[in-house]
Amino acid sequence: TETACDSYDWNGQTYTTSGSYDQVFTNESGCDSTHTLVLTINGSQSVTNDQTICDGETYTINGNTYSETGTYVDVLTASNGCDSTVTTNLLVLPPLSVTAQVIGNSTVCLGQSVLLSLQGWVPATSYQWSDDSGPISGATSSTYSTTESGSYTLTITTSNGCTATSNAVTATIITVDVPTPISTSPIGLDRAALNWTPVADANHYEVRFRAVGGTWQIYNTQGVSMTRYGLTSSTDYEWAVRSACSWNSSSVSA
Repeated sequence: TETACDSYDWNGQTYTTSGSYDQVFTNESGCDSTHTLVLTINGSQSVTNDQTICDGETYTINGNTYSETGTYVDVLTASNGCDSTVTTNLLVLPPLSVTAQVIGNSTVCLGQSVLLSLQGWVPATSYQWSDDSGPISGATSSTYSTTESGSYTLTITTSNGCTATSNAVTATIITVDVPTPISTSPIGLDRAALNWTPVADANHYEVRFRAVGGTWQIYNTQGVSMTRYGLTSSTDYEWAVRSACSWNSSSVSA
């Protein structure tokens, strides 16, 4: 009984199929001696292995690692003990590139938002925006509107499972402080100088002034002082000032 791969040679005869074979020999006594061979032929295997990987990835088979597009042949041992020839056709996809950008202003006032967007087009099937803390829940489109200062990146995934992460873009949300301390000095017979401390990132200051119990008058200035004229002697006046982040006072301090 014998087992072989593809073919078996016996006494000058080559067999390529499984079966039972007889051969007659002459023994030492000059008589016929019939030998029976029970043969099992196992065939070698040949397999085509098509593989696609992303740029920067590798494919490993039979201890060999490949990273470039091409055709590679590896000979393995099959479960039947015969050779298994694997021809791998490897395709390495082109590199992915993704760029993130800010649409409009990257620096805005508290209460406003910064719009982040994918620049151009990429063959993406999914998007994920991340900040310094990691992926942002629900931020899974090609654009993202943020109301928080920080650095943001966009990761895309293609239908082949390849990923790429963009450059970082920065959003800055400005919160202006209260312009304190304030003072009223000097005070004249018909005038008073209103003074306050400058505030970083303030676009201008909104000053409110009135006689006590009267109607507020509102003045905008980019300076840190203002003199009110035409005041009446023996009259009490009050005033307040707050800093504004933007020209339209959409975001102001307390």
